[in-house]
Amino acid sequence: MLKKISIITLLTACIVITTGCQDIEQQNDEVFSRYYLTSLKWSKSADVLPELTRDCEIITQNESVVASWNQKDDSSQIWFNIVTFDEEKLTANRKYAFMVDEKAKGFAIAPTQKLRFDAELVLPADILDEAYTSENEKRISVMKYIRTIFAEDIGQLSPDSKELEAAGMLVINSLNQCIYPLEQTPGLAKQLPKESGMEFDHMNFDAGRVRMLINDDTAKIKIKIGSVVEDFDTQLDVQAM
Repeated sequence: MLKKISIITLLTACIVITTGCQDIEQQNDEVFSRYYLTSLKWSKSADVLPELTRDCEIITQNESVVASWNQKDDSSQIWFNIVTFDEEKLTANRKYAFMVDEKAKGFAIAPTQKLRFDAELVLPADILDEAYTSENEKRISVMKYIRTIFAEDIGQLSPDSKELEAAGMLVINSLNQCIYPLEQTPGLAKQLPKESGMEFDHMNFDAGRVRMLINDDTAKIKIKIGSVVEDFDTQLDVQAM
Protein backbone atom coordinates (compact mmCIF):
# COMPACT_ATOMS: atom_id res chain seq x y z
CA MET A 1 0.00 0.00 0.00
CA LEU A 2 1.33 3.42 -0.85
CA LYS A 3 1.88 5.74 2.06
CA LYS A 4 1.13 9.45 2.07
CA ILE A 5 3.60 11.28 -0.14
CA SER A 6 4.31 14.96 -0.60
CA ILE A 7 5.22 16.98 -3.58
CA ILE A 8 8.73 15.79 -3.55
CA THR A 9 10.12 12.71 -5.08
CA LEU A 10 11.59 10.42 -2.65
CA LEU A 11 11.38 6.76 -2.91
CA THR A 12 9.14 4.09 -1.76
CA ALA A 13 7.96 3.27 1.65
CA CYS A 14 8.07 0.04 3.53
CA ILE A 15 10.23 -2.19 1.43
CA VAL A 16 12.36 -5.17 1.87
CA ILE A 17 14.84 -4.64 4.72
CA THR A 18 12.99 -6.79 7.22
CA THR A 19 9.86 -7.90 5.44
CA GLY A 20 10.78 -8.31 1.79
CA CYS A 21 7.26 -7.04 1.47
CA GLN A 22 6.54 -5.81 -2.02
CA ASP A 23 6.64 -7.17 -5.51
CA ILE A 24 9.36 -5.52 -7.58
CA GLU A 25 6.85 -4.10 -10.08
CA GLN A 26 4.94 -2.38 -7.31
CA GLN A 27 8.22 -1.11 -5.94
CA ASN A 28 9.14 0.21 -9.37
CA ASP A 29 5.82 2.07 -9.54
CA GLU A 30 6.39 3.67 -6.15
CA VAL A 31 9.92 4.83 -6.95
CA PHE A 32 8.89 6.58 -10.13
CA SER A 33 5.57 7.84 -8.79
CA ARG A 34 7.48 9.81 -6.22
CA TYR A 35 9.83 11.07 -8.90
CA TYR A 36 6.94 12.58 -10.85
CA LEU A 37 5.64 14.44 -7.79
CA THR A 38 8.66 16.74 -7.59
CA SER A 39 8.35 20.05 -9.41
CA LEU A 40 11.62 21.68 -10.32
CA LYS A 41 11.96 25.34 -9.36
CA TRP A 42 8.94 24.99 -7.05
CA SER A 43 9.18 22.08 -4.59
CA LYS A 44 11.14 23.09 -1.50
CA SER A 45 13.41 21.16 0.81
CA ALA A 46 11.03 21.79 3.69
CA ASP A 47 8.42 19.69 1.88
CA VAL A 48 10.80 16.78 1.53
CA LEU A 49 12.48 16.06 4.81
CA PRO A 50 9.39 15.34 6.95
CA GLU A 51 8.17 12.83 4.38
CA LEU A 52 11.52 11.07 4.22
CA THR A 53 11.63 10.39 7.92
CA ARG A 54 8.29 8.57 7.75
CA ASP A 55 9.48 5.96 5.33
CA CYS A 56 11.54 2.86 6.04
CA GLU A 57 14.00 3.73 3.30
CA ILE A 58 17.59 4.63 4.05
CA ILE A 59 18.09 8.38 4.01
CA THR A 60 21.38 9.99 3.04
CA GLN A 61 21.78 13.74 2.75
CA ASN A 62 24.00 16.78 2.98
CA GLU A 63 23.20 20.48 2.82
CA SER A 64 21.84 20.50 -0.74
CA VAL A 65 21.35 16.86 -1.82
CA VAL A 66 19.03 14.27 -0.31
CA ALA A 67 18.64 10.63 -1.30
CA SER A 68 16.22 7.91 -0.31
CA TRP A 69 17.33 4.43 -1.29
CA ASN A 70 17.27 0.75 -0.48
CA GLN A 71 18.06 -2.70 -1.86
CA LYS A 72 17.01 -6.31 -1.61
CA ASP A 73 18.85 -8.48 0.86
CA ASP A 74 20.73 -10.29 -1.92
CA SER A 75 21.65 -6.95 -3.59
CA SER A 76 19.99 -8.05 -6.86
CA GLN A 77 17.71 -5.01 -6.77
CA ILE A 78 18.61 -1.49 -5.74
CA TRP A 79 16.75 1.77 -6.19
CA PHE A 80 17.01 5.42 -5.26
CA ASN A 81 15.44 8.84 -5.54
CA ILE A 82 17.72 11.85 -5.31
CA VAL A 83 16.72 15.52 -5.23
CA THR A 84 19.12 18.45 -5.20
CA PHE A 85 18.19 21.96 -4.16
CA ASP A 86 19.23 25.46 -5.11
CA GLU A 87 21.19 26.63 -2.06
CA GLU A 88 19.71 30.14 -2.19
CA LYS A 89 16.11 29.52 -3.28
CA LEU A 90 15.85 26.13 -1.52
CA THR A 91 13.80 24.80 -4.42
CA ALA A 92 14.46 21.57 -6.32
CA ASN A 93 16.73 22.03 -9.31
CA ARG A 94 17.55 18.40 -10.16
CA LYS A 95 15.82 15.08 -9.54
CA TYR A 96 16.79 11.51 -10.30
CA ALA A 97 15.10 8.12 -9.98
CA PHE A 98 16.77 4.77 -10.57
CA MET A 99 16.04 1.09 -10.30
CA VAL A 100 18.01 -1.95 -11.38
CA ASP A 101 16.84 -5.54 -11.15
CA GLU A 102 19.49 -8.09 -12.05
CA LYS A 103 17.24 -11.09 -11.44
CA ALA A 104 13.95 -10.03 -12.99
CA LYS A 105 11.73 -12.72 -14.46
CA GLY A 106 10.88 -12.58 -18.11
CA PHE A 107 7.76 -13.78 -19.88
CA ALA A 108 8.92 -17.39 -19.72
CA ILE A 109 10.12 -16.96 -16.10
CA ALA A 110 13.71 -16.98 -17.31
CA PRO A 111 16.09 -14.61 -15.51
CA THR A 112 16.48 -11.27 -17.24
CA GLN A 113 17.99 -7.93 -16.30
CA LYS A 114 16.51 -4.47 -16.40
CA LEU A 115 17.58 -0.96 -15.54
CA ARG A 116 15.74 2.35 -15.62
CA PHE A 117 17.02 5.85 -14.93
CA ASP A 118 15.00 9.07 -15.13
CA ALA A 119 16.32 12.58 -14.56
CA GLU A 120 15.13 16.16 -14.91
CA LEU A 121 17.46 19.11 -14.48
CA VAL A 122 17.51 22.89 -14.62
CA LEU A 123 20.30 23.71 -17.04
CA PRO A 124 22.93 26.32 -16.09
CA ALA A 125 23.47 29.50 -18.10
CA ASP A 126 26.80 28.40 -19.53
CA ILE A 127 25.12 25.39 -21.17
CA LEU A 128 22.17 27.43 -22.45
CA ASP A 129 24.24 30.37 -23.74
CA GLU A 130 26.84 28.34 -25.62
CA ALA A 131 26.99 29.10 -29.36
CA TYR A 132 26.26 25.64 -30.73
CA THR A 133 26.71 24.90 -34.40
CA SER A 134 23.68 22.59 -34.44
CA GLU A 135 20.91 21.15 -32.30
CA ASN A 136 22.76 17.85 -32.29
CA GLU A 137 25.83 19.48 -30.77
CA LYS A 138 23.64 21.04 -28.09
CA ARG A 139 21.99 17.70 -27.28
CA ILE A 140 25.33 15.97 -26.89
CA SER A 141 26.61 18.80 -24.69
CA VAL A 142 23.52 18.55 -22.47
CA MET A 143 23.90 14.80 -22.11
CA LYS A 144 27.52 15.22 -21.08
CA TYR A 145 26.43 17.85 -18.56
CA ILE A 146 23.91 15.40 -17.11
CA ARG A 147 26.68 12.85 -16.67
CA THR A 148 28.97 15.40 -15.02
CA ILE A 149 26.44 16.90 -12.63
CA PHE A 150 24.97 13.54 -11.65
CA ALA A 151 28.47 12.30 -10.81
CA GLU A 152 28.97 15.39 -8.63
CA ASP A 153 25.62 14.96 -6.89
CA ILE A 154 26.01 11.25 -6.16
CA GLY A 155 29.62 11.89 -5.19
CA GLN A 156 28.45 14.04 -2.29
CA LEU A 157 26.49 11.12 -0.87
CA SER A 158 28.27 7.94 -1.88
CA PRO A 159 30.99 8.07 0.82
CA ASP A 160 28.20 7.20 3.27
CA SER A 161 27.25 4.02 1.42
CA LYS A 162 29.04 1.56 -0.83
CA GLU A 163 25.64 0.41 -2.15
CA LEU A 164 24.62 3.92 -3.19
CA GLU A 165 28.05 4.43 -4.73
CA ALA A 166 27.63 1.22 -6.75
CA ALA A 167 24.21 2.35 -7.97
CA GLY A 168 25.67 5.69 -9.01
CA MET A 169 28.42 3.96 -10.96
CA LEU A 170 25.77 1.96 -12.84
CA VAL A 171 24.08 5.20 -13.85
CA ILE A 172 27.35 6.85 -14.92
CA ASN A 173 28.29 3.76 -16.89
CA SER A 174 24.90 3.79 -18.61
CA LEU A 175 25.32 7.46 -19.53
CA ASN A 176 28.78 6.65 -20.89
CA GLN A 177 27.25 3.94 -23.05
CA CYS A 178 24.79 6.51 -24.43
CA ILE A 179 27.43 9.15 -25.07
CA TYR A 180 29.99 6.93 -26.80
CA PRO A 181 27.97 6.36 -30.02
CA LEU A 182 27.10 10.08 -30.09
CA GLU A 183 30.78 10.97 -30.04
CA GLN A 184 31.42 8.53 -32.87
CA THR A 185 28.37 9.56 -34.92
CA PRO A 186 26.97 12.94 -33.79
CA GLY A 187 24.09 12.65 -36.25
CA LEU A 188 22.53 10.02 -33.98
CA ALA A 189 21.59 12.83 -31.60
CA LYS A 190 18.63 13.69 -33.84
CA GLN A 191 17.00 10.50 -32.55
CA LEU A 192 17.08 11.59 -28.91
CA PRO A 193 13.83 13.64 -28.88
CA LYS A 194 11.85 10.96 -30.72
CA GLU A 195 9.53 8.65 -28.80
CA SER A 196 11.55 5.71 -30.09
CA GLY A 197 14.69 7.34 -28.65
CA MET A 198 18.22 6.32 -29.58
CA GLU A 199 19.29 2.71 -29.36
CA PHE A 200 22.61 1.78 -27.79
CA ASP A 201 24.36 -1.31 -26.47
CA HIS A 202 25.26 -1.82 -22.84
CA MET A 203 28.14 -4.13 -22.02
CA ASN A 204 26.28 -5.83 -19.16
CA PHE A 205 22.58 -5.39 -19.92
CA ASP A 206 22.45 -5.75 -23.70
CA ALA A 207 20.19 -3.39 -25.65
CA GLY A 208 19.15 -0.01 -24.30
CA ARG A 209 17.26 3.08 -25.41
CA VAL A 210 17.52 6.67 -24.31
CA ARG A 211 15.19 9.61 -24.89
CA MET A 212 16.10 13.20 -24.03
CA LEU A 213 14.07 16.39 -24.33
CA ILE A 214 15.28 19.97 -23.88
CA ASN A 215 12.58 22.55 -23.11
CA ASP A 216 13.64 26.13 -22.39
CA ASP A 217 16.00 25.85 -19.41
CA THR A 218 15.28 22.25 -18.41
CA ALA A 219 16.25 18.85 -19.73
CA LYS A 220 14.64 15.45 -19.20
CA ILE A 221 16.30 12.12 -19.87
CA LYS A 222 15.04 8.57 -19.65
CA ILE A 223 17.22 5.48 -20.03
CA LYS A 224 15.92 1.93 -20.14
CA ILE A 225 18.12 -1.12 -20.57
CA GLY A 226 17.39 -4.82 -20.82
CA SER A 227 13.94 -6.36 -20.70
CA VAL A 228 12.16 -3.00 -20.26
CA VAL A 229 13.28 -1.76 -23.69
CA GLU A 230 10.68 -3.74 -25.66
CA ASP A 231 8.07 -1.44 -27.24
CA PHE A 232 9.88 1.58 -25.80
CA ASP A 233 7.99 4.07 -27.95
CA THR A 234 4.58 2.81 -26.82
CA GLN A 235 5.30 2.94 -23.09
CA LEU A 236 3.21 5.62 -21.38
CA ASP A 237 6.05 7.08 -19.31
CA VAL A 238 8.12 7.51 -22.49
CA GLN A 239 5.27 9.15 -24.37
CA ALA A 240 4.45 11.44 -21.44
CA MET A 241 7.90 12.99 -21.21
